[in-house]
Amino acid sequence: AGCLPLSTMSKAAKGPKLTGEEAKARILEYMVAQNRPYSVQNVFDNLHGIIVKSQVQSLMEQMAKNNEGLVMKAYGAQKVFLADQTRFGACDDNEVAELVARVEAAEAQVARVDADAKRAKHADAARKQDVELAAQAVMLRARVAELEHEFASKKPSTGKVVTPAELKLLRDGLEEARGAWDRFRRIGLSMVSDLAERMQKPKREVMEELGFETDDGSSGEVCGWKPFVSACS
Repeated sequence: AGCLPLSTMSKAAKGPKLTGEEAKARILEYMVAQNRPYSVQNVFDNLHGIIVKSQVQSLMEQMAKNNEGLVMKAYGAQKVFLADQTRFGACDDNEVAELVARVEAAEAQVARVDADAKRAKHADAARKQDVELAAQAVMLRARVAELEHEFASKKPSTGKVVTPAELKLLRDGLEEARGAWDRFRRIGLSMVSDLAERMQKPKREVMEELGFETDDGSSGEVCGWKPFVSACS
């Protein structure tokens, strides 16, 4: 006779934690029903916490040591427990080792899927941030255009007298805005390049999808954003 087929264990009902002989009986019942190698963590999780984890470990080690229905096998640093196979007939150690290998492979696959999901989530957040930064840079360019228009409207050629202090204030504000625009433009272009690489599209096509206005040359220089064309003119 070989090992019994694997079965599914239903969730334990909520209630007080089991202890002592009652806990040992529940562990043995579960291990016999499943008849597959489990770690202490596996048993604690699969019994849905009806026994305190420290008790699960001490009771399973005690049961294995005292030949109370469980045997313990060590595979490297990992310890696994199995229902005593004498109650089922012969069970080849190779079968046990194969089952352990399958469990470990499944756990490793779950860890890889979790890691991939986290990376995808971070990449999506980064893409959203890239678009927001690019939009902020274009909006700042519109603000620069507004300041330039305001500055031009207050030149002495209009007939309005501008004091040196007012002129200096306007020039300083304009230079500060231009410097900020240049910084954000560089950030925006860097974000567009990153988006283009991730989307596997040309940068100019990505700019057009985002609504960026570029010059007519081959440089791809950003000169505006369609929602703000009137502000930039």
